[in-house]
Amino acid sequence: METMPNPTESQIQIAIVDWFSWAWSQYARLLVHYPIGERRIKKHVWSKKAKKLIWICPDGQKLQRMGAKKDFPDLTLFVARGGYHGMVMEIKKLGEKPRQGQLEYLRALEDQEYYACWRDSFESAQSSINWYMRLKEDIYSDG
Repeated sequence: METMPNPTESQIQIAIVDWFSWAWSQYARLLVHYPIGERRIKKHVWSKKAKKLIWICPDGQKLQRMGAKKDFPDLTLFVARGGYHGMVMEIKKLGEKPRQGQLEYLRALEDQEYYACWRDSFESAQSSINWYMRLKEDIYSDG
């Protein structure tokens, strides 16, 4: 795959999902993105309480009430391997690091037996996913 000069997080994530759908096609539908961090349409409304115009994001408020959580990792792979229940990954642009809240989510998910990591390039994400997918499969089988 041709490397982009300085891809955005979205571009890296799209490349990962496209590659995974090809390389691990039998599991493609189990790699999920929660659209929590994307930009939302905001609008100005008059706040009687604050007595001024404020910005609100109606879609964001609705998503929060539906269970969306700030800082949740970008990708979740619902495939159990090697004693893990699944894999979660935060994607960052090259040279960027996760926010404190994102790191806290990764640690909390590790505590719940998920393989949790963050990566800042397609290549490092691809390597981590391949490593994970090659772990022993049958750890949870009844046999």
